[in-house]
Amino acid sequence: MGISLKTGEVADFYEVTRRTVGSWKAAGCPCRSSGRGREDVYDSAEVHRWLLAEAVGSGAEKDPELKAARLEILKTEGELRKLRLRLREGELVETCEIERTLDETFSIIRTAFDGLTPWAASELMALDREADLRELCFSIDGRLDQLLYSAYVNVRGALSTMAGRGKGAKVAAEAWRNVFGASWREQGDRDEATLRRDIEALMRRSNNETTPS
Repeated sequence: MGISLKTGEVADFYEVTRRTVGSWKAAGCPCRSSGRGREDVYDSAEVHRWLLAEAVGSGAEKDPELKAARLEILKTEGELRKLRLRLREGELVETCEIERTLDETFSIIRTAFDGLTPWAASELMALDREADLRELCFSIDGRLDQLLYSAYVNVRGALSTMAGRGKGAKVAAEAWRNVFGASWREQGDRDEATLRRDIEALMRRSNNETTPS
């Protein structure tokens, strides 16, 4: 079962006129629904199968090789038209658009992380108690969570805008939710643990340097 298309949409799909679509119907092309005062509705898959059958059985080409080549061209053209239709309906998103969105999103993330380092360093210089160190670690953890969630929201919003209400946006958004909810979070936990160890080591070294011998 294919996509429901009105006469004008079938004409656009196959780059023909409405009159041509009407002649197809008169010649036996399946029509899903028809009625007085209403535009005919076709099933894209049924129309394509009918056209292929017509091409094979027409006998226009006596040479079997030429007929096979014509059939292959029709199949290829049909697949290209299906892709264009799915792209127009929002089920597909062009790769270049996704790449551009990801580049912009991760550029924002890099900038945010660049700003996190000097902030943590300045906060660290002001610490004088272990409780302050724990509070700083919790604060860093919260900021990392905000950065990851913000990245997820940006990507999902951009994909939804590109694909409208199409299935492609929903699938892509779900995939990104899984990525940020699983592997990214695991990496964040590892980075946080490493950061905690580095800060604690720095504090111990600082205490050793300031303790009178």
